[in-house]
This record gives sequence, structure tokens and C-alpha cells, in this order.
Amino acid sequence: GVAGTTYTVRYTTNGTCDNTATDTVTVNPNPECSITGDDTICLQDTKVMYSGPDGDYSYSWSVTGGNIIGDDDEQTVYINPTSDGTMIVELTVTDNTTKCTATCDLDVTVYDCCEDETAYAYNTTYSGINNLCFLDASDRDVIRENRWGWTLDNLDLDTAIANTNGSDVYNSYTFNLYAGNGNDCDPTDGPGELVGTVTISRDATNISIEYDLNDATDDNYYSLYGLHANLGCTQFARKKKGRRWVNTTAPGQYNVTGNANGENSAILTVPVSEIDCLNDMYAIFHAEVEVCTFEPTVPSDVSTQEEPKGKPKKRTAVTSFDFRAYPMPFKNNVNVSFESDFDTDITIEVIDLQGRIIVRKEVRDYKKGMERINNIDLSNTNDHILFLRVTTKEGVKVKKIISNR
Repeated sequence: GVAGTTYTVRYTTNGTCDNTATDTVTVNPNPECSITGDDTICLQDTKVMYSGPDGDYSYSWSVTGGNIIGDDDEQTVYINPTSDGTMIVELTVTDNTTKCTATCDLDVTVYDCCEDETAYAYNTTYSGINNLCFLDASDRDVIRENRWGWTLDNLDLDTAIANTNGSDVYNSYTFNLYAGNGNDCDPTDGPGELVGTVTISRDATNISIEYDLNDATDDNYYSLYGLHANLGCTQFARKKKGRRWVNTTAPGQYNVTGNANGENSAILTVPVSEIDCLNDMYAIFHAEVEVCTFEPTVPSDVSTQEEPKGKPKKRTAVTSFDFRAYPMPFKNNVNVSFESDFDTDITIEVIDLQGRIIVRKEVRDYKKGMERINNIDLSNTNDHILFLRVTTKEGVKVKKIISNR
């Protein structure tokens, strides 16, 4: 109706008495409903702010795919995303004078802005200490595990180089820590990223291994998780295979382990008495590092297309879908595996930094719970950074993938 419209009402009593009456019914407009805030955020973001329109209004917020921090009935709300994909922010506005209401929503694309990387120590400082690349080892030396990294040789933690206040002083070594190097024995020419340092030292009782990641920059920040070091008389760690012991580069077999639980630095300590060959020691230093960006780095053309205007779509509970891309970094091919709790068709697209689709693959009739692995050949592209966009009937997810070329 239109505000101020006059409606004429005619009524009949007992079928004999007719009367007419008039009355004016005021039809008030619904309040304007709008949501102001970022529509592209990182999964790692906290207290992301969204605001409703100004006015003498009451507000009621809800979110799917996130948690509201604090009050949900103010003009401004703060939200933490809980998963990558699409987060739906919904607002109901009520005019306090007319009691008319309006509802609007905002689809927010949430990207995981962190990459889980493997990092190893590499010597660029000390003469006489060699970087023995895992990839150069023959099958006879170590079981083939397709793992990159380095063993450092000729470390001397046995010889006292000085005496201070009656205490012996020993050598201390600091090595660079490179992450995401891939199938390459030289991290200094890429694609490895220098993310920090690792220092090994000792006193009369203990050997200390200190991991220290780089400070945050304008673009990146770093977090440290699993820590593994292998110290001793041999180039590799050892593990049992059947009835025999074999060499291995697997960090889970190293003899010194710990966890930094997301901190920027950590120290592992091992008694001197537990390590052999201190005067001519082999050492492997490994860390699990999370490399994060402050802002999503996906080009605008990678995002989902805006839905056509019209009748608002019905919102349902968020269903579970995720995918994994490996190995990372990849060389020529990347595998994409799915995990979903619903049936769907799936579209896989590989997109470059200019937003161009360079590979597109359709997966029809995917059934929930099905294990499905798709191999994508990317040998014809020289791009170092690409984006993998996976579309299902429930939404879109995008992840960054990195080539070691």
C-alpha cells in the first residue's frame, strides 16, 4: 500500500442493514537495511567489524560460518570467522517508531591466508660445514622418500674454545632457516623463503637448539609449530623397516623434538651425554612453519560472481566441504582430494595472478564420503603462484598453490 491511502469499507448487518464507513490506514515504509564491512577476509582475522544503517532502529545480527564476539543487538557487531569458504552475515533492522522491519545479508568470502610449510636449516656462513642435500643421496644411502632438506656436517661441540670464570665456552652455530623450498638443493635462488634462523650451542650440561623466526613485515608474519632435530654420528636418522634398520630423512624419526605451539621462537634442550660424536657431528634442523599474509592475495577475478538481484535466497545451515592440494610446492602436477558430507557436482579451476583460468576440470556426481583424487597437469605453466578454485553446489573455496619452478 501507499502511505496515507484512504480505504472505504462497506458492511452489511443481518443481510438487511447496509452502512458505509471510511478510515485512513497509514502504510509505513520498511526501514532501509544495509551492511557495511569487508566482503573478503582471512580465516585468521579476529573481531572483524560490520555495521548496520544509522537511524532510530533496533538491530539483531546473526552469522553462519562465524561467531559473534560480544553483543548481537548493537548497530556494530564483531565477528570471528570459523572456516574458510563463505560466511553469511545477516541483519534484521526494526524501526522503533513504526515497528516495521527489514532483513538483509552479506556474503563474505573467507580465505585461509596461511600456508603450512616445511623448513630446514642451511649453512651460508661457516666454511668447512657442508649442506648435504637429501635429494643428492642415492637409494642405497637412504630409502627414497622424495623429501627435500639438508644434513649439516662437521659441527664441533666438543672442543672448548675459551674459559670464562672457570667455565668452558664452546662453539655456537647459527644457520638460516628456509621454508617451502621443494625439489631444489639450493634455497638461495628460490623458491625457498628465508623465514628465520636456528642456533645450536652448549654448556657443560646441555645442548640448546634455538629456533627464531623473522619478525612480521608489512606483508607476512610467521608462526612456529613442530620442531625436530637429528644430532649424532650419521648423516641420516634411523628407523626400523621389517627386520632391519634403514636410513631415513623423516622428521618423526629425529632424536630431538618439541613444539612451539604457534610462537615466534622456541628452544629445544637435550643433555650433552645423550649425543655422540660431538667433535664431528651431523645435524638436521627441521621446523613446521606457518607463513601468513595479512590480507587475502587472491585477485578480484578469482572471487565468486555476484548473485543476481531478486528474491533473497533461503539460508540453510553450513555444510562441510574441504579439499587438499598436494604436494606443495608442486613441480609439474598437483593432486586435489575432496572431503564432503553432501552429494554435488564439482568444478576445479586453476587461476593465475591475472585472474585467467588456465585449467578447468569438471567432476560429476560426487557422492558424500567418497574418496576422490584428481591429478592436474600444470607442466605447461611457468607461474610460481597460482590459485585453485573449487566450486560445489554449496559454495566456493579458493586456496593458493605454489610451484617449485
